[in-house]
Amino acid sequence: MKEITTQKFQQDIVQSFVTALEFHDKYTKGHSEAVASYSIEIGEAMGLKGKILLKFSVS
Repeated sequence: MKEITTQKFQQDIVQSFVTALEFHDKYTKGHSEAVASYSIEIGEAMGLKGKILLKFSVS
């Protein structure tokens, strides 16, 4: 349970940084989400699952 809470906390921190960054730079708005989406798709195509795949979304 603690590990899940820590992972969620880390994801929330990263998302907060992305939101703040994109708020100040409208040109790159959505770029981080698109890269995360592509990264997950590539990871899935490679057969990755679980924690490793989640790390792709914040890399």
